[in-house]
Amino acid sequence: MTAFFNAIKTAFPLEYDNYIDAQSLPRIHSTSAMRAIKLLDKEVIPAKIDGKIFENEPHLYYFYGRAAYPISKGKLPRGDYSHFTFCFLFESNFEDIKYTFPFDSGAFLQGLYEGAIDSHLELLDFALLNNVDCVNEVVYRIFGNHYNYVTGQVPERNTEIGVNTPFEVQGYWNLVNNKTAKTADARCKTIEMVSTSDMKLGNTLLAIVMPEILLDNNIVKSFLKKHPLVDVITYPCFFGDTDDSYYGVVREHVYEYLLKKDLIEKKR
Repeated sequence: MTAFFNAIKTAFPLEYDNYIDAQSLPRIHSTSAMRAIKLLDKEVIPAKIDGKIFENEPHLYYFYGRAAYPISKGKLPRGDYSHFTFCFLFESNFEDIKYTFPFDSGAFLQGLYEGAIDSHLELLDFALLNNVDCVNEVVYRIFGNHYNYVTGQVPERNTEIGVNTPFEVQGYWNLVNNKTAKTADARCKTIEMVSTSDMKLGNTLLAIVMPEILLDNNIVKSFLKKHPLVDVITYPCFFGDTDDSYYGVVREHVYEYLLKKDLIEKKR
């Protein structure tokens, strides 16, 4: 058990251990159309060295059950297909996951969370256990259930945060409650899974959310023909928009997919 996870358990008590029966949410990887077509052609998403966690260690990043993006990338519109968003949904096994964090590690390392989290804290101070029971337990302790987690709702609740609560937990609680001097985005409420291995686009791929116009791309057609069990979810494209114009559209399609597959239950 990690120190951070143990402190979460202490600060956010559960009346029932209902997370034990909770289903696993898919792990999600998003990228641009230009990169996605190359990945579909090779049928693999490679882990790449980026120096973010440890130098010379390859990393491949996923989000647990949510398609989360920066507020705005601020890029100018393009006249080609390269900037449209692809989103891959995989089964959520943790066999190849080396690190699990309660938020986006890249945003943390860029200092975007310093308004809520003390800058002296290190990324690995927030490590969780690399298994679905731990992740679901954190979801239920912080958000109450999977539906609240996917929609980013943090319910009001009794907490046991006091002078003896580790600063990591205090900072994380500030972050998910938007008690921050800097603007944060959906990534601060999204659990991140980091692998050091390549991902083959084979049996564990559940669904792809993609631009409908690229259904006519030869590489896309070839891949989908070879993998007919993959659910294909498309969205219309409007040229002249920036790439971040589609983040909300993709997120909504992922949400509807989770509802359709009974992975989350819509609250009445």
